[in-house]
Amino acid sequence: MFSPVGCLLSCLGTDDGALIAVTRTGTAPDQINLYRTTDLLAASGWAAHASDVTAAANTTIVQPALARRGTDLFLFVHDTTADKLYVRKSLNMGGTWGEPVEIGAISNSATGVKIDAIALDSGLLAVVYTDYASAKQCIRLRTSEDGNTWSAAQSVSADTGNNYSDP
Repeated sequence: MFSPVGCLLSCLGTDDGALIAVTRTGTAPDQINLYRTTDLLAASGWAAHASDVTAAANTTIVQPALARRGTDLFLFVHDTTADKLYVRKSLNMGGTWGEPVEIGAISNSATGVKIDAIALDSGLLAVVYTDYASAKQCIRLRTSEDGNTWSAAQSVSADTGNNYSDP
């Protein structure tokens, strides 16, 4: 049953009409939980998905975001211990997950990072996230063709000090 201890952070649809949701629990800061349903109107229709994602020892992963390209899922997280963004890839809609791939470092993340991601029609993966440059919040973008090699961070907002709650 879908009753996360934390909060719902990202979700996406599948070709068979199901919805996959990802949460991070407040009691297990190193674990991301995935849930799936084909009955969007029944609260009891949610079930734990095939595979939850646990971080390496002594790390804390937060702000998960999902992207889908065909039957491949990409799970993006911020590791607050290392102050870096990572992505994990599943070739079977979340049944199993590959090892984390580092996307890049985040500047001054103590104030909180928000992440969102998408697989574009071209096949390119894009991740946007809040970052702090010179103590001013901005929104950064990185892209990848394969999920293993990522572009340098590009600023998509001026480093004006505005507070962006979500990208």
